[in-house]
Amino acid sequence: VLMAADILLYDTDRVPVGDDQRQHLELTRDVAERFNNRHGETFVVPEAAIGKVGARVMDLQNPNVKMSKSAESASGTIRVFEDVAITAKKFRR
Repeated sequence: VLMAADILLYDTDRVPVGDDQRQHLELTRDVAERFNNRHGETFVVPEAAIGKVGARVMDLQNPNVKMSKSAESASGTIRVFEDVAITAKKFRR
């Protein structure tokens, strides 16, 4: 619901999302449509902008699965606050 509020607050009509975030945008659309039906046209009902390339970020060690923070091996993931040298080493492998 917080993601829906963030999107609807700014009257966003197209939202760039990854394929795995599609369900969150569908919830946002439902919230906007229901609110608009009850209280008049208030919110823009956003559309998903899912790129053909990069819609899913794949694991660096196993490109058949999506990158996940809960992966068994840290070598397949990139952490936000990870040291740049460690991230670069993962890509060189």
